[in-house]
Amino acid sequence: MQQNHVLQKPISISAPNNQTVKHNLSRTNLFMLSVGQIVGAGILSMLGIAVGMTGRSIFISFILAAFLILATLIPIVLTSGTVRLPGGDYSRAALLAGKKWAGMYIFIFAISNFSISMYALSFADYLLALIPGLPHQAVALGILTLVFIFHYFGIKNAARWQTLIIILLSVALTMFTVLGLPHVQPGYFQQPGFMTHGGIGILAAAAYMTFTVGGAQFMINFSGEAKNPTKDIPFVMVISTITVAILYALMAVVASGVLPLHQVINQPLTHVANAILSRPLYIFFVIGGALIALTGTMNASIGSSLSPIVQASRDGWFPKQMGYLHPKYNSPVVILGIFYLIGILPIIFGWNISLISNSVLILTNVVSLVLAISTIRLPQVMPEQWAKSAFHVSNRHLIELSLFSAATMIVQLVMFFRSISTTAVIGNVFVVVLAYLFGVWRTKYVTMDLENIK
Repeated sequence: MQQNHVLQKPISISAPNNQTVKHNLSRTNLFMLSVGQIVGAGILSMLGIAVGMTGRSIFISFILAAFLILATLIPIVLTSGTVRLPGGDYSRAALLAGKKWAGMYIFIFAISNFSISMYALSFADYLLALIPGLPHQAVALGILTLVFIFHYFGIKNAARWQTLIIILLSVALTMFTVLGLPHVQPGYFQQPGFMTHGGIGILAAAAYMTFTVGGAQFMINFSGEAKNPTKDIPFVMVISTITVAILYALMAVVASGVLPLHQVINQPLTHVANAILSRPLYIFFVIGGALIALTGTMNASIGSSLSPIVQASRDGWFPKQMGYLHPKYNSPVVILGIFYLIGILPIIFGWNISLISNSVLILTNVVSLVLAISTIRLPQVMPEQWAKSAFHVSNRHLIELSLFSAATMIVQLVMFFRSISTTAVIGNVFVVVLAYLFGVWRTKYVTMDLENIK
């Protein structure tokens, strides 16, 4: 790896026309975005599968899953708690791993955004389950368009909508939990039904449920827009992960304790909700737990994708015009337009984009693994900032923390490799070759002023 320049000067994100991204996201805004990024409709379908792995001890798996996610967040907390990163993880890759790795990262990151349309299509699936006969394609296009309109009027506007989304989502999930807990049958901790596959089952379910508890790591991509990123982003990542994990653990008690296990295993969470909620409340739960959750995840995902692309355009990886900001709303309208086109094409033409999404899943985690190990270079690349950081530790402890986080990522990668197809493996290899060629091709056109980050 090439050693980067020592970082000494402050920076604001600048577009090609000398526009500046505003630092206007508060801790509350970031928390709402983080919760929206974590909570998705997947919890409705995945919880029943996890119950089949460990029975009523599933709540323990959620706590373990939270610890696994928190361990993977350590390198991000250390870096984002030390400097403002205008390009989020892209800037982190440039600082810690070097210029070419940053190019490979932003290529993989850009491709991963093809999954935007999947949220809209899933939204349409759930809505049609409640209201049969609606035009599926029109519903998907409608919700996707609505969310992009949020972001056209600026990230602060999108964050306000996210607050309303999270309030509705929290009410729905809390309602399921509070109304369901009194229905939990006696003998919850007794056999049969508790730890049905021993400790291995609890661990397997924990690894599986990291898919539902993870997501807060993307908050680093809001570093450029945050009012106080070095304090707020680490705080929000940790607190939002713990908060959602506790809520999910309580929901798991209801999901596994109300009905006999054989009626719950491999069944969606709506099966239990239908047994404990009245019809109006059941409908509200499905809307809040699925439709609102998908809207929140889509909103947060689009928001967290913008800053890295803006910064990469500014540096020269992409055309500089892509980084243009709306003069009034400060939104990257060109990038939003490109992402919107990427989102609507699969919906209009019925493309199967699940292969693309699965093909970058492993690569995204491999990139995170490399950056976790590279975190040991913090004292080299930013000695003054690291010395003043609230998260400063000795070099020995820094190495230990980085390697511990990397080890937890390796465990998760092993679980990923066990679950993907040969086609997905080939897809990963193909994408990494393209990413490498992109990095080599564009490097000579790129100027990265790393000294400007503080």
